[in-house]
Amino acid sequence: MVLDTFKKYPSQISSAFRRFPVASALAVFSTLAFIFSNEIAPSRIEQEGHSFFFWLVFYPVGAMLLSIITTLVQEARKNTSKVPQIATGIAWFAISIALILYYPEEPDYYRHAYLFGAIYSIYATLILGLFVAPFFRQNNENQFWIFLHKNLKALFIAIGITGVLTLAIEGLIYGSVSLFDLGKISGKPYLYVFFFCRNTILPMLYLAGLPSIDERLDETPTSSKFTSGVCKLFIAVFTLYVALLYAYIAKILVQWDLPKGMVSYLVSASMLIMFLLVTEMYPAQLNPIKKIEKRLLKIFPAACIPLVILMTFGIIRRISDYGISEDRIYVFAINIYFYIIIAILLINKIKCKFRYLAIVFCAMLFVLMTGPFNATKITRGIWIDSIKATLAEEGYTKFPLNAQDTKSFLNTIDDKSPIVYSRVHILQDRSKKELAEFFETDSIYTDYNAILSTPPKDADKNKPKTLLHGSYSTNKTYDIPPYATRMEHIDKKFSKDEFELRNDTIFFQITPMKSEKAFHFAFPYKARAPEVPCTPEQIENSRKRMGENFNEKDVRCWDMTFRGDIIEATDNARIFKEMVHLDRKIVDGDTILNFEIKGIIFME
Repeated sequence: MVLDTFKKYPSQISSAFRRFPVASALAVFSTLAFIFSNEIAPSRIEQEGHSFFFWLVFYPVGAMLLSIITTLVQEARKNTSKVPQIATGIAWFAISIALILYYPEEPDYYRHAYLFGAIYSIYATLILGLFVAPFFRQNNENQFWIFLHKNLKALFIAIGITGVLTLAIEGLIYGSVSLFDLGKISGKPYLYVFFFCRNTILPMLYLAGLPSIDERLDETPTSSKFTSGVCKLFIAVFTLYVALLYAYIAKILVQWDLPKGMVSYLVSASMLIMFLLVTEMYPAQLNPIKKIEKRLLKIFPAACIPLVILMTFGIIRRISDYGISEDRIYVFAINIYFYIIIAILLINKIKCKFRYLAIVFCAMLFVLMTGPFNATKITRGIWIDSIKATLAEEGYTKFPLNAQDTKSFLNTIDDKSPIVYSRVHILQDRSKKELAEFFETDSIYTDYNAILSTPPKDADKNKPKTLLHGSYSTNKTYDIPPYATRMEHIDKKFSKDEFELRNDTIFFQITPMKSEKAFHFAFPYKARAPEVPCTPEQIENSRKRMGENFNEKDVRCWDMTFRGDIIEATDNARIFKEMVHLDRKIVDGDTILNFEIKGIIFME
C-alpha cells in the first residue's frame, strides 16, 4: 500500500503543476531568491541596502500561499477565471512593496517590530486561510472537517519525505567529499540543498497530496477506531489537567492568595487539549447514537471556564508585581481569546464555529501586532510614563538631565525602583531617541555597534560617556576611559603560554580582532585557602586533560577570588569584567593552570 502511494507521486506532482501553476512557479522562484540573497547580499548590501534582499525572502512565500488559497477558493466556487489569481497577485505585490518601503535601513527597534508584526500577522492569516477560506460560505463544517484532515495528512507526509530527502542528499554530498578527498568545502552546498528541499520540494509534495475540493463535498465526517482511541487517551490527560487546576483553585480559596507562576502555561495546555478534542470529536455531533460524546462536547468547554478565570487572576498578579510588558499583553490577549473560544463552542446558534474562531484570531493578531493599540506601543507609553513619575518623585524638574544627574538617578533607582531601572535600560537599548527628552542618553547605555563602527577620527565627537553594563548578577555603571575609540566583547580561555602567575598577580595579554597590537594586563587575585576539595566538574575536566595518566587522588585544587571589577592595561585599554575564572591543579607533581575571562574591553 505504501509502495502504491509512492508510485502515484510522479503523476500527482505533474497534476499539481497543472492545478497550481502559479504556486509551483513561485516555489521554484522562492528557492532561487533565497540562494541569490545568501550569495549576493553580503557583497551588495552596503550599496543597495537591506530592503530588496528582505523582499526576496518574504515576498515569494506569501505569494505562493495566497495563490494556493485563491485556487482552492475558485475550486470551491467552480470558478475557472484567471482574474482572481491576477487580482490577488497584484494586491500582494503592492502590499509587499509598501512593507519594504517601511523597512528601516538604519537600526530602529520599533519600525522593525511593527514591520515584522505585520508580516507575521499576514502569514498567520494565509496559513489559516489554507484550511478555512475554501469553506467560508458553507452552512456547516462537514466539508471543512474532512478537508482539514486530508490537508494535514498531505502536509505531514510532505514534511516527512522532504526531511528524509534532505538528509539523503546532504549525506551524498558529505560522502562524495570524504571518499574522493575533495578537501574541506564550505557549508553552502548543504545550505542550498536545504533551501531547495524546503522551498520547492516541500510545497510541491504538499500540493501533490492536497485533495480536490469537489471530491469531498458529499462525504460525511466519521472517526476511525484509531482516532477514537487517541481521543480517549487525551480525555484522560485533559481530566488530569482540570483536576490539578481545580485543586489549585481550592488551595487559593482556602489560603486566600492570588495565583503564582505556571498557571498560564497549564491553563493554555488545558485549552489546547480541549480544543483538539472538540475538533476531533466533531463527527459525534452528527451521530444520533453517540449521546455521551455529544454531552462531552459541551462539558469540556464549560469545565475550562474556572481555569480561564484562574489564568486571568494569575495575569493580574504578574502585572501587579512587575508591571506591563509586551509579553504580558500577549498573554492577556490569549486569555481573552480563550473566553471567546469557550463562548463560541457553547453557543448552539453559531453553526460554523471554526470560521468565527479564525476571524477573531486574525483580527486580534493584527490589532496586537500592527494596530494603533499594538502591544509594543502600549508598553512604550506606560514605561515612559513610569519613568516620568519616578523622576518627579526624585525631585528632578529640569530636563534633560546632565551626565552627572543621569548617573546619580540610575544609581538611586537601581536599588529603590528596580523595575523602572530595567525599563530605562531596555528602552535605551531599543532606541537612544526614546529617553533623549529626559536624560543625556549617552550616559545611560552604550550602543555597542555604534562604537564598533565609529571611525577613530569621529570617535571623540560621538563617544558616549558612561556604560550601563549588565553582568550576570547585577547591573553596574562604569566610566568609559577618555582614550577609548573601540570596544569588543571578549570571552577567552587562555593557553598556558598566554598568561603568567607572579606572586598574587595574573599577567596576560589580549590581541583584539582586526588589530595587530597586543594589550598587556596585570590582575590581582587571592587564594581563599591553600587547598580546597575539588568539585566534580574540576575533577572531570582534569580527567579529560590527563587521559590515561589521570589519578583522582593526585588532583589538588585552590579556590581563587579577584579584586575589583575593572582591569587596566599598561597601554590604554580597560576591561570591564563579567567573569574571571582561574584554577590551579597539581597532578603527579605538575602544576596545571586554567584561566578564563569574559567581559568588555575598551581600547585606544
